[in-house]
Amino acid sequence: MKLQNTPQKFGTVAIALHWVIAILIVSQIILASNAEAAPMGFTKFVLLSKHKTWGILVLFMALFRLGWKLFNPTPAYPDTMSAFETRAAKASHFLFYALIIAIPTVGWSIAGAADISINFFDLFVVPNFIAPNKGLVDPLKLAHKFLIMSLMALLVVHVAAALWHHFKLKDNVLSRMLPLIKSRS
Repeated sequence: MKLQNTPQKFGTVAIALHWVIAILIVSQIILASNAEAAPMGFTKFVLLSKHKTWGILVLFMALFRLGWKLFNPTPAYPDTMSAFETRAAKASHFLFYALIIAIPTVGWSIAGAADISINFFDLFVVPNFIAPNKGLVDPLKLAHKFLIMSLMALLVVHVAAALWHHFKLKDNVLSRMLPLIKSRS
C-alpha cells in the first residue's frame, strides 16, 4: 500500500488518520457521556482530564490531516455519481473538517474561560488562548454541544452514504478508505 493517495484509493497516511480520528471521536463521546454521568469527584475529574487531552489530540491530528489533504489530492469520485452527489460529498467532507477542528477549539476555549489548564498527556500544559471569563463558559458549552450534535448527525449520514455506495451501488467509495481492502474499479 502506498503512503500517498492515488487516483483510485487513499494512501496509508490518509486512511490511518481517518480511522484514528474516527476512533478518537467515538472515544470522546463515550468519555464525555461517562463524565457527565459521574458524580462530582475524582472519577469525573479523571474522565474530563482525558476528554480535554484527547480533544487537543483530535485537533492536532485534524490539522495534520488537513495539511496532508492539501498535498495529496482526493481520489476521484466514481463516474456514476451525479454532479449533485459530488457536491454533497464535498460539502459533507468540508463540514467534517470544520467540525473536527471547531469542536476541540471550542472545548479548549471552555477550559480557558473557566481558567482550567489542559495537561497534554503529562508532557506539557497547553496554553489557553482565552482569558478567564466565567460569563463565556455556559455559552461556549452550549456551542460545544450543538457542534457535537451536528457532528453526530453528519456521521450518521456519512456512514449511511458509505454503506449505500458499497452495498447498493457497488462502487469504490467505501473500499478506497478501508485498509487492506483492494479498491473496486
